[in-house]
Amino acid sequence: MRCSTRYRPWLAGAALAVAVTLVPVSAQQAQEKLDLDAIYRIKEEGLQRSKVMEIMSWLTDVYGPRLTNSPGYRKSGDWAVKEMTSWGLADVRLEPFAFGRGWSNDKFYAMVTTPGGSFGLIGHPQAWTQCWPSSTHPKRSPATRESSGVSSCSHKRCAT
Repeated sequence: MRCSTRYRPWLAGAALAVAVTLVPVSAQQAQEKLDLDAIYRIKEEGLQRSKVMEIMSWLTDVYGPRLTNSPGYRKSGDWAVKEMTSWGLADVRLEPFAFGRGWSNDKFYAMVTTPGGSFGLIGHPQAWTQCWPSSTHPKRSPATRESSGVSSCSHKRCAT
């Protein structure tokens, strides 16, 4: 459709009127006044007196990795309850749930014994594996390959 030059100002004015009418009412109202003092106090509290890193250190460095229902899991829960109670929170408690047996890795050591000598083996036990009754009598078993076929070692000599 072709429009002559004499109608163009009218069309531009009509388009402007439609655009102004369709602008949301909230954008036309005055902006809410910000309480800058409150914002500065919140920022100061977070930057000067934050305990986030201290709490993370306790949960990661002291109580470390925790499998569900492990002794570390229970110790970290008890610590969290004690800590939140010291902050003044009310009705802080652990919520029990049925999970089953727990598991923790107190010590793991693997040694490969050959007729020509022995050497240490880098590895880790799988979670919830059977524990042996006595640590003074090492378990002897044939070597097995990891079922996934993926080596956790990045050395070329360890590649499968």
